[in-house]
Amino acid sequence: MADSNITKRAMAAAMKELLRDRPFAKVNVSDICDACGMNRKSFYYHFQDKYELMNWIFFNEYVHRMQQEDERADLVGWYRLDDLCRYLYENREFYRRAFGVEGQNCFAEYFREFVSVVLSADMARIFGREEDVAFYTDFYMDAFVCAVRRWLRQREPMPAMQFSGRLKRCVAGVSETVQAKCAQEALPRN
Repeated sequence: MADSNITKRAMAAAMKELLRDRPFAKVNVSDICDACGMNRKSFYYHFQDKYELMNWIFFNEYVHRMQQEDERADLVGWYRLDDLCRYLYENREFYRRAFGVEGQNCFAEYFREFVSVVLSADMARIFGREEDVAFYTDFYMDAFVCAVRRWLRQREPMPAMQFSGRLKRCVAGVSETVQAKCAQEALPRN
């Protein structure tokens, strides 16, 4: 298993390096193999295609690390949001290109699935009813993924903590306004 991860990490490093100079569409499996001194058979032993490698990079570098941080497991979405934005910002050149890829098995689809899992737990806790959870998860997932893509596409994206802070203010501000409006409407009118 350790050798497998060494090989995968070498391929991931090669992919990240290649994407510094060219778009994803111009990187092929042979390029990745040449860059890390491996053969195509080794590549296909570990990954179905270059899309799966790209998704593995996110999983290995971020998701797996997040899952391993037991001491922070009780913290909810706000911590996750800060940490995710920090990671994406630190690797913004790679993810700028990753989000630019369209089609089946692309990173944007994989990222949406990840966000959906995280958000659905929060939405279930907040809204409770199953039919509401799916609706609100989709709504916030679409908004979040779109905002992240737009943020990373900027030539000079704002720092991660500023971006996550604005997302938090946006969600909290809407929530506070809705709560105040609901409370106001519940008051008897004279």
